[in-house]
Amino acid sequence: MKVSIAVPVFEYYGFGVEMLDDMFRTISQQTLKDVEVVISDHSVDTEIEEYCDENEYDLNIKYIRNV
Repeated sequence: MKVSIAVPVFEYYGFGVEMLDDMFRTISQQTLKDVEVVISDHSVDTEIEEYCDENEYDLNIKYIRNV
């Protein structure tokens, strides 16, 4: 069974990457591994996109930029 997690994000006053990192860490620690994370980014900068590209938790991330 595949699970999709949809997350609308924006810069969160400079804490967007920190919150996203915490969420990615939590998802990667789950026992279910067939997970895709869909990020819908509404940020004015590219910080979230760059962080998703690094993908240090080896998650299946689908990044969508909405500007």
